[in-house]
Amino acid sequence: MALPVRVLPGDSSSVGTIKARKGPFYRIHLSIAADGCTPGEKVNINATMLWFIDSGGGGEGECGKDYLLRNFEPGPYSFYVLSGKTQEDRKRVILPVEVIDKNLDLTIPLARGVDIDGRIVVAEGATKPPLENIKIRVIVTGDIQFADERPPASPDSEGRFHFVNRPIARVRITVLGLPANFDVKEIRYNGSAVTDNIVALNGNAPAQSLEIVVDDKPALIGGTVVDGDKPIGRAHVVLLKWPVSGEDVFLSAKTTEADVGGKFQFAGLAPGEYRILAVMPETAETLDEPHVLERLLSSAEPVTLSASVAQNQTLRVTDPGP
Repeated sequence: MALPVRVLPGDSSSVGTIKARKGPFYRIHLSIAADGCTPGEKVNINATMLWFIDSGGGGEGECGKDYLLRNFEPGPYSFYVLSGKTQEDRKRVILPVEVIDKNLDLTIPLARGVDIDGRIVVAEGATKPPLENIKIRVIVTGDIQFADERPPASPDSEGRFHFVNRPIARVRITVLGLPANFDVKEIRYNGSAVTDNIVALNGNAPAQSLEIVVDDKPALIGGTVVDGDKPIGRAHVVLLKWPVSGEDVFLSAKTTEADVGGKFQFAGLAPGEYRILAVMPETAETLDEPHVLERLLSSAEPVTLSASVAQNQTLRVTDPGP
């Protein structure tokens, strides 16, 4: 169709032909189950399309009522629903949904989360790290986090810490403030080692325990980024734990910027296998584009880091172009 554009009163001009495609949209019938909250209680409802981070929407509803949500195009979504006023009594749910080719009926089962008892565990033969600056975060993975997840927990003098009413969901565990002469050797949830620092909290488990094992024999890798014989100042350096995460390669990555002389360093590393690569500062943003970092893994340098060993490496820049 030809689309006229008004330029001045009484004037129009054609911009050519714009092709439009009619696409299907679907409705979601949402029921807030009354057995998880008090009838009439206010409930916050948010939905995010996982393909398009900025396409989310939200509003306020009431416990025990039904709602008809419109204009969902095919694709994966997450519903985040929350009720309650205090950390202790808050109820919520994170519900993944796939819209394919029909309208959906969903029931939201609001429920209280889990309380987690954690502790810092010192590896056999290691010294105890200073605990006063260590912070532990347990935050839901994905594009929306609940505001009450943001404050971290601090261990006491015995290394114990506690999280109250955490959502039953996939969460990422982050340890902050550990001195550079220590490393996180392992994280265990209910006695099992955690992969990629991510765990699916189990609401049916009889107890919720989190152990963070620290060691005082970290590895270190440093060196210089070069192009030919020329050091590259402000080069972007990526270090990846190997094998990389099958879920998201960025979960395995640490990044740093080289100084003006091209020198870089990663400290406080757990011994093991890694891959390392560097790109020019002007091409660093391309690594955030889909599948670029995965494609560059074949050209990354393999590195084996040993306990208490500082390794020096001359690293040549990689071209991230196609």
